[in-house]
Amino acid sequence: MKKVSLFLIHSFIMWMMPLWINSQIQIDDNVTNNQSINLPYIEVIGISEKEIEPDKLVINIQISENDYKGKSLQDIEKLMINKLKELNIDIQNDLKVIDLASNFQDYWFKKTEIQLTKDYQLIVHDATTAARVFLEFKKIGISNTRLSHVECSKIEKYKLEVKIEALQKAEEKARLMANAIGQKIGKAIYIKEVENYPFEAGPLQSERLLKTLTNEIFDSTIPAIEFEKIKISASVLVRYLLQ
Repeated sequence: MKKVSLFLIHSFIMWMMPLWINSQIQIDDNVTNNQSINLPYIEVIGISEKEIEPDKLVINIQISENDYKGKSLQDIEKLMINKLKELNIDIQNDLKVIDLASNFQDYWFKKTEIQLTKDYQLIVHDATTAARVFLEFKKIGISNTRLSHVECSKIEKYKLEVKIEALQKAEEKARLMANAIGQKIGKAIYIKEVENYPFEAGPLQSERLLKTLTNEIFDSTIPAIEFEKIKISASVLVRYLLQ
C-alpha cells in the first residue's frame, strides 16, 4: 500500500513539475517586462536626407527596316554603332539587344515585305552624353528613342550613410532634450527603422528635357546639363534610458 502511495505521489509531482516551471518563467518574464516599462526613458525620431547625382541613364532604342527604305537592319545597326563610337560610348558594356522581331505574320496574311525590328538598351553616365545621343540619332534618322529611367550605382552605399546619420541625429536630439531637464541619456534600449524609399526623377520629365534640348541645339554646342537629383531619406525611432 505504501509503495502504491509513493508511486502516485511521484507521478503527481512529475506531472505538475512542467506546469510549475512554465508558471515561474511567465512570472519572471512579466517582472522583466514591468521593470522595462517602469524604467525612465526618452523616445526620439532621427531623420536624415541626401540628394545624389544619377550616374546611370537608361535609353531604349528601336531601329526598323521600315524607317530606312532600301537598307537592311544590319546596315542601320552599323550606322548606329558607328555613331555611338564617335561619342566614345563603350559598346561592349553599355549597349545590349533586348528584342528582335519581324512582321512575318503580316507577310502571310497581307503579302507585305518582311521587315525586321530590333530593340536595344543603352546606358550612358551623364545627361550631356544622353543629349548627344538623342542629337546624333536625330541627324541619322533614328527617332524611336526614349529615356527609360535613371539610377545611381552607389545608392545602397548612400542609403546606409543616411541611416547612420539618422541614428546620430536621434542621439543628439535625445542628449539635448535630456540636458534641458538636467539629465543624461544612457544606452539605447530600442531602435526601429522606418522604411523610406528614394524619389527618382521621372522618365517623362527627363525625356522631355532631352527632347527639348536636342531640338534647340540641333546645330549648336551642347551645354552642360544635369537631371534632378535622386532624393533618399531615412528615419529611425530610438529609445534611450535616462540617467
